[in-house]
Amino acid sequence: MEQAPSMDRTTGGDLQTEGLCLLSLDGGGVRGLSALYILQGLMTRVNKLRKARGEPAVKPFEVFDLIGGTSTGGLIAIMLGRLEMDVDDLIPVTIKGKTKARFDSNILRQSIEDIIRKHIDTGRDPATEPLNNGQVKDCKVFVCATRHEAANRTPARLRSYEATRLGVGDRPTISGAALATFAATTFFDPVTIGTRTYADGAFGANNPVEEVLAEAKDIWSPKKDNVGELVKCFVSIGTGVPGMTPIASGAWKLMSQTLVEISTETEKTAENFRRRHGEMFKEKRVFRFNVQKGLEQIGLEEYEKQGIIETATDLYMESEDHVVAVEDCAENLQAKKSPIGDSEDQFRRILWVDSSNEETIKQSLKNIANHPDAKSSRVQGTPEAALYWLSITDKWLFIFDNADGEPDVIEENLPSGTGGHVLVTSRNINMRRIVSEESYLEINEMERDDAILLLLKAAYLTKPFEKDEAAASAIVDELGCLALAVDQAGAYIGSGFCTINAYLEALSRHRNELLSQSSLFKGASKYGLAVYATWNISYEAIQRKQSRAPNPREATAAENAIIFLHIFSFFHYGNIMEETFKRAAELAEARHAEYQDAPMSRLPWTGRDLPGDLLELDDDRKWDPLLFRNSIQILLSLSLIKRDTSGETYSIHPLVHSWSRDRMTDSAVMKWAASANAILAGSVDSGGSESSHTYRRKLVPHINAYYQFVKASQVATLSKDDECAMYGQAFQENGNWDRAEVFYKSAVEMRTKLLGTEHPDTLSSMRNLALTYSLQGLWKEAEKLRAQVLEIRKRVLGAEHPDTLISISDLASTYSDQGLWKEAEKLEVQVLEIRKRVLGAEHPDTLISMRNLALSYSRQGLWMEADKLGVQVLEISKRVLGAEHPDTLISMSNLASTYLRQGLWKEAGKLGVQVLEIRKRVLGAEHPDTLISMSNLASTYSRQGLWKEADKLGVQVLEIRKRVLGAEHPVH
Repeated sequence: MEQAPSMDRTTGGDLQTEGLCLLSLDGGGVRGLSALYILQGLMTRVNKLRKARGEPAVKPFEVFDLIGGTSTGGLIAIMLGRLEMDVDDLIPVTIKGKTKARFDSNILRQSIEDIIRKHIDTGRDPATEPLNNGQVKDCKVFVCATRHEAANRTPARLRSYEATRLGVGDRPTISGAALATFAATTFFDPVTIGTRTYADGAFGANNPVEEVLAEAKDIWSPKKDNVGELVKCFVSIGTGVPGMTPIASGAWKLMSQTLVEISTETEKTAENFRRRHGEMFKEKRVFRFNVQKGLEQIGLEEYEKQGIIETATDLYMESEDHVVAVEDCAENLQAKKSPIGDSEDQFRRILWVDSSNEETIKQSLKNIANHPDAKSSRVQGTPEAALYWLSITDKWLFIFDNADGEPDVIEENLPSGTGGHVLVTSRNINMRRIVSEESYLEINEMERDDAILLLLKAAYLTKPFEKDEAAASAIVDELGCLALAVDQAGAYIGSGFCTINAYLEALSRHRNELLSQSSLFKGASKYGLAVYATWNISYEAIQRKQSRAPNPREATAAENAIIFLHIFSFFHYGNIMEETFKRAAELAEARHAEYQDAPMSRLPWTGRDLPGDLLELDDDRKWDPLLFRNSIQILLSLSLIKRDTSGETYSIHPLVHSWSRDRMTDSAVMKWAASANAILAGSVDSGGSESSHTYRRKLVPHINAYYQFVKASQVATLSKDDECAMYGQAFQENGNWDRAEVFYKSAVEMRTKLLGTEHPDTLSSMRNLALTYSLQGLWKEAEKLRAQVLEIRKRVLGAEHPDTLISISDLASTYSDQGLWKEAEKLEVQVLEIRKRVLGAEHPDTLISMRNLALSYSRQGLWMEADKLGVQVLEISKRVLGAEHPDTLISMSNLASTYLRQGLWKEAGKLGVQVLEIRKRVLGAEHPDTLISMSNLASTYSRQGLWKEADKLGVQVLEIRKRVLGAEHPVH
């Protein structure tokens, strides 16, 4: 199979819309800013014309096929073409770079590498980023540099692309090429690339216009003499006509005569080029822009005169002589067709094959065999005859459309010979095995601007009002920038069914209807299937796979693929984890024994709401991932889901997510929503380990998505107390206390009704709700609820029961939060005395009471009491629990806090460092307790005046919390 090539420019064509766009950039030191201002004005006019035509704005790399430059122009060429920067972004960078770098090669190199780091995210050292990275780009870039050892001044070309006809050549890095073209002797050190040394290209071709045209010939027309026939628009930009006054200070004086020669050479070259290619100028295919007045006294080194440069350039661009030329040039550039749109001209015929299944393929081939041209070749009307006809003809494009089945079927129906090209469109990622790696292209969602343009075009709003553009933006966001959905939404609007501003409301009320029907709303693409219909085809393919499976295991995999698709539609559409199903399966096994003697109402939710074989365990009752992954592979093969870059999670497009749910009946929604809820709740444990805490945090978006669906749904509910309790814990730990309050309130209400107020589970939920109130700063609500729990536990369990003592301590904490220190101290003393007597002085619960009382003393400024008790708790904790036990670390942290309040900063710092090192090693750098230790230590450093150390830790904490918890988390 061959890959359809891009536009073959050697065939010529209409130069109004086709052909090469070339850009040549002169050298000129700081006056290169003038070239940038000219290009900025030109691109502004190009994009203004494009906007009027309903087309998106473009950057220079999207307009020009080849950009060549020398010296400053070479540096600009690299940034525009290789780094794909916009002119507006480049101007401040250039000003900063010139000011910073001046004539120090090392500083210039660092400035260039900083720009590379910002604009190319490869993970590699920017110093090693190659100019030619092996990728084929539409915009090619080269810079001129003069070989230092060469006797003549013939410039070398350093390229961002392969030039195999001319040999391999040097392989510079981006920064190396930039320095080579910029390395004017005396100003900068010569640059060595490979075995050769280069100096500033300006010494060989300060106006590289001839170099650019010659390079275009080498690339696109090596066998033709006149490459000008292929040129649509050639733009040459100078850096102003400088004065002839030599520089007369220090080392600069040695270069003055050469600089004068370079200054005059650019315009001589331009004039010679005009004489040689006069016809192209007359046809308005070549444009030369160069400021004639105002830059005469600005030297290469005078970076501080950028204001003068800008003013002189503006006057030049606005002058009567040049306004027309700029408009003509902009009109030429903006009218260029994209290579994709030009491909049709390469083929005599384009033949479509409906590849939904083997039957439709055969029927399409029969239709092709009955094509008039095929009949004239006297072939019979069979699929085999169609393939034979193609093998003896040429210049055809053969498109297998919607080839979502097995790759073997397509391979069996490929035409032989080399006379044409084959294109396969498929959602089956396995199809890539029948093509070469370079012929495989994955099409993702549209860019946002492109999606807006498509919507407006399909809606016949080529000149929208500002409010229309805002509405269009909201629509494409809702549709996930999916091309077919955007196209058909525009068609619906364009057909007059609603205005663009009313579409979102219509979509929210009639989503299924709008996305399921295509016959009424033909979009700009004229594609025959509705959005939802394309996924229905994939769904039916899975059903066929199930019914035709050669063995029970493959049938089960297909059946479960559909079940997973249903369940995913009630999760969040991103970061779907296999871990969720693994934990649900293994925890269900563990809970089975716990609940086996319980009444029906207390059975574990997983057993009630899940198909039995969905969460398969092996013979050792451990998670068996094979069946899960087999089912997932089926969904991946049809592009119904995607594997994320980590390889550990999956995502589903928001519209596929909606489609999967919209196609269900109400009874199916109830069934699969309950299953999704069972999976989510069943995967959560209440453990305190780092892995449990991390997992609960990752699950929050899925719980939230399910909760939002429940709020909007009339058929699904949160009807189980245990799942509400689990979800409340997850939200509380994630800092979403308002949502935690909702779930804990539901758990309290359900358990009170089901189990009674005095049941331990009810009291546990009340205690958790009180803690949530406390975290929200609702002290009175927390106090009231904690007092209620304490009263019940005293009455039911007795005054000295461990749970009763926990409730007393909780109430003391609430008093302390309100500044009621004496009341808090009284309760803490009471708890400590009972625990010492009942449990012993060294029992872990006794140590907790001692720790709480020490903290109470510290808050009241009773330093001696706090110190004495804090040291005592720490010593016993180390001996009884171990130096790295979490409770020992809390005691150590509390003692450090006491020292800090007394101004004993060194002692506080020493303990703080100890706690942090242990927590990093034991819990990990991103555990919440580790972050608290980092924050405490930062505060200690700040009090000591160690600002750098404090800032470093503070920034570290903030970055980790933003990454782990999100920028909106209340902890920030």
